[in-house]
Amino acid sequence: MARWPSWVTSSALLPALCTVGWVVWAYARTRPAASIVSSHPPLESYGPWSYAHFNYSDILTLYRVHHLANHAAPYIHTVIEYPVLTGIFMWCAAWFPGVQGYFVASAVGLGACAVGTVWVLYELSPGRAWVFALSPLLLVYSLLNWDLLAIFLMLLGYRSYRRGRFGWAGLFFSLGVFAKFFPFMLFVYCLVELVAKRRDPASWRAAKQMVGVAVVTGVVVNVPFVIGNYRVWANFFSFNASRGGGDGLLYQLHLVSNWPIAAVDALSAVIVLAAMALFARAVLRGSPAAFAAAGAFAVFMLLNKVFSPQYMLWVFVYAVIASWPGWSLASMTV
Repeated sequence: MARWPSWVTSSALLPALCTVGWVVWAYARTRPAASIVSSHPPLESYGPWSYAHFNYSDILTLYRVHHLANHAAPYIHTVIEYPVLTGIFMWCAAWFPGVQGYFVASAVGLGACAVGTVWVLYELSPGRAWVFALSPLLLVYSLLNWDLLAIFLMLLGYRSYRRGRFGWAGLFFSLGVFAKFFPFMLFVYCLVELVAKRRDPASWRAAKQMVGVAVVTGVVVNVPFVIGNYRVWANFFSFNASRGGGDGLLYQLHLVSNWPIAAVDALSAVIVLAAMALFARAVLRGSPAAFAAAGAFAVFMLLNKVFSPQYMLWVFVYAVIASWPGWSLASMTV
């Protein structure tokens, strides 16, 4: 990336403060009116009110849907359509008093993840930290869903990988995957990058260490819920496999030509896997893992049957660590 002035690159404090500003602004614009919170039951009319005021957030909608006010145990007493770490985050925030306490706790937690993301990006490159910190995407999407949690964990994994701490990389990547599936893409290409150095026995050991720690972490995080209530825990997988579509590029075939959803799913999977294989080949020939992960993820997003608005945060972060051209990053914020 282009060389930045020394006063900009001398500390991560300024981009961190900028990021905090976006999240505080996001909280101020998204915080529900007192009349919506005090209704009986609370938030019953939140949906129509939030759409009318252009300040909708899944964080508030799912507070009521998933009975968080009653402290129902996620994946045991109530179904959650997200991986387990996101459900745990929601449940922990709900112990703060009332709807407003829950939303403040969620905003503080996600704001901390945003600051952590800036910190990790700053260590990779000060310029990248500033690109993230200056993006108005944080205003619109930081409190729409819980994606910043998984983004932060993914970048911790990538930072550990870049520093040669492969066990820690496996740990953080796995935690990221079990907050949101999307860090899996970067994890895969980091492994491919290690395999590309197949003549070096240390690279094979590093790859096995990453995979081993990632698997153990996934088991430790999920097994308590599998034992507690397998059917409810497994709903995340069945829900996402069976949900309808319409947002992705290929899903217009279903809408326009009435293709069966299963056929569109299969075609989408074939194209995404083919793209992943082509990018894996590029990594084996010397391309960076972040470049391949960003490209493959972009293909996945184009063809994914569901494209929630906050997914732009993921596309943007992948593009930042892959050092995409400035014009492409700017176009995502328009």
